[in-house]
Amino acid sequence: LDTGIDHTHDFFKGRVEPTGFNSSGSGKSNSSMDDVGHGTHVAGIIADCTTDNVLIKPYKVLGQDEGSSSAILAGVYKAIEDEVDVINMSLTCTSSISLSNALAEADEKGIVLVAGAGNDGTDSTKKYPASLDFVIAVSAITEDNLISDFSNFGSHIDLAAPGTNIYST
Repeated sequence: LDTGIDHTHDFFKGRVEPTGFNSSGSGKSNSSMDDVGHGTHVAGIIADCTTDNVLIKPYKVLGQDEGSSSAILAGVYKAIEDEVDVINMSLTCTSSISLSNALAEADEKGIVLVAGAGNDGTDSTKKYPASLDFVIAVSAITEDNLISDFSNFGSHIDLAAPGTNIYST
């Protein structure tokens, strides 16, 4: 769930299954094409770190001016309907009972849920939806294995991954 993906990029040949899903209010209504770049960048990292048989299904829930819990909610339900294995959310948003329930439903169906821990650069509580117990909270580290200056950190983080100066699509 992100800003979509540029599925025409050569790097994604044979790796992307365009969904045509867009609840973001940005771009074309029936297109998961990325018009911001964030989703393409994240998908490039995922594609580079997984085997060739892993397909990426983009759900465009964020646009030029960020997104909303309701747009993310719609993406979660579509991903559940499509029976995905993993939902990656490199985002934070306002807590929502409806969204929490949808994510709990995804978890109950065995979908792995991953979310960014936040970009406030503080040892604060995890941002939502990473704050949910069944969502893997990920913070960012530098090439020297130090916490990235923008990334939230602390004992409430489930894992850290490279997040500074990352080359991607």
